[in-house]
Amino acid sequence: MAITLSAAVDAGASPLPITGGPIPSPFQTPCLAQLDAEQVMVVANGTSSVLVIRGVNGTFPGSSHASGATLTPITAGVTGYPLTAPTGFLAESMVRAECPEVNTVIGTTGQIAMQAIWLRAGMTVTNLTACSATTAAGTPTHYCFALYTLAGALCGSTADQTTTAWAANTVKTLALTTPFVVPTSGLYYIAVMVVATTVPTLKGGTAKTDGTLQNTAPALTGVSGTTYSTGTAPATITAVAGAVTTSFYAAVS
Repeated sequence: MAITLSAAVDAGASPLPITGGPIPSPFQTPCLAQLDAEQVMVVANGTSSVLVIRGVNGTFPGSSHASGATLTPITAGVTGYPLTAPTGFLAESMVRAECPEVNTVIGTTGQIAMQAIWLRAGMTVTNLTACSATTAAGTPTHYCFALYTLAGALCGSTADQTTTAWAANTVKTLALTTPFVVPTSGLYYIAVMVVATTVPTLKGGTAKTDGTLQNTAPALTGVSGTTYSTGTAPATITAVAGAVTTSFYAAVS
């Protein structure tokens, strides 16, 4: 059953009246729906109104959508990360509610640890986030976060944090030196690069049996053969190694 909105829609819209209601009971709970070419989250509010949010907490092209847009429900009862991600987050490498927060080793000093994340075209990435686990950064001299394409091209990086402390069990959100507008929907890599006496561990997922699926192209995680030493991220990185079988939580906002 199609649900037709009677007013324009954007990410901050109030509940909107609908025509053709009431909303079928399965869709009175959070559900995924399709709006034109964009994936969106539909949150029903009773049986006669509906709040629509783009699937990654962003906005529709042009900040609004024409009156009369039609929503066709796909499946009900989905609690995707638009409802569970920290406030302001646009995408996550894994759903926060399902992250087991495993203490994850990301490599030795100077290695570039990479984690795949799905980003949608048109999204403006301003910040990159990772969260340390039980081991803090010990005497850091340089570290930054960066965003890469699957081919290893640099999309943007944060400033070098030099000796700034990164304590254990601490969410670290760093701003890109220049916001990046995602040109094409797909997988990208968030990279964490730390030069320190002790590299911090990150909150992540459970280690895989041997990484056969994890490292099938495109690899979901890995450590680049390029060495990070100082300043911002290198212009390019080498192919992601297949030896890493753990993943870590990363996000963009």
